[in-house]
Amino acid sequence: MGGGAAGLTLAAALALQGGVGVQLFEKAHHLLPLQGDSQRRRLDPHIYDWPNPDADHERAELPLLDWRSGSAIDVRRAVLREFSEIQMAAEDRLSVRTRHLITAITPQAGRFIVSFEREADGGAREVASQEFDIVVLAIGFGIENPFALPGTDTPSYWRDAGVPGAEIAGNARPTFLVSGNGDGGLIDLIAAASSTFRHDDIVRGIAQRQGVQALRGPLLAIDAQALAAESMGQGFDFVTAYENAIGVEVENLGLVDQMRGQMRVGVQLFFSNARERTSIDQNIPLKSSRCLPLEEGLRTAGR
Repeated sequence: MGGGAAGLTLAAALALQGGVGVQLFEKAHHLLPLQGDSQRRRLDPHIYDWPNPDADHERAELPLLDWRSGSAIDVRRAVLREFSEIQMAAEDRLSVRTRHLITAITPQAGRFIVSFEREADGGAREVASQEFDIVVLAIGFGIENPFALPGTDTPSYWRDAGVPGAEIAGNARPTFLVSGNGDGGLIDLIAAASSTFRHDDIVRGIAQRQGVQALRGPLLAIDAQALAAESMGQGFDFVTAYENAIGVEVENLGLVDQMRGQMRVGVQLFFSNARERTSIDQNIPLKSSRCLPLEEGLRTAGR
């Protein structure tokens, strides 16, 4: 149940093993629906390995449904292309049921009765059910609340409209509020600060910067200290730690000048985060490498 990346991967793997019949249910019209219209969001398979070597390697290197670094819509095409090939090879062992909305899953005598809505003749919807030996829920996080702020329509992360774009209205003081310090929030913070934004340029500008590997040791050391503090129930001010450890080196590498040169003229940024600055995050090195140049560039520009 679920036609996202996890559902496709499990369905393909089971079908290739043989000896079973697999049915993949997805409520949307197409598989991988979230990434179907996302040119500006980018997927990089190894970026969270940074600062380890080969973090910018383009191939995901998966045993099946492999893909290459690129825009979300291009990654989707590549995954669906291979999935279609597997579906043809598996013949009747793998069936895809799009526009099927699961309404109930009922255990019965060691099996499961799955009830669902589907398209009927004439465009109507009908209710049906089917019995299965095993049901796997691969439903992910789904789509964000489109009205997280009352009365305000918030585009999904996966819609290009949700990425701050170029200023075309002649606003001399463009102002942005970014709430949340997850990966999406930090990407959008950089997009809002930039006069032109290309996700791949940001990634390569850091990961392939000459001399950037000199930051690897300090970054990993502080990451280990932060995790040790967390294991003892203690806070850790990683923001100050990273500023003290690599702030000068980041500026010497030219990352601050690079960000300052790409900055949107007159931009005013407000960054809201509900979490404490002492909280631990598994992607601290990556996030710090993204935000330290931006923070210093904004600070020197008085923004």
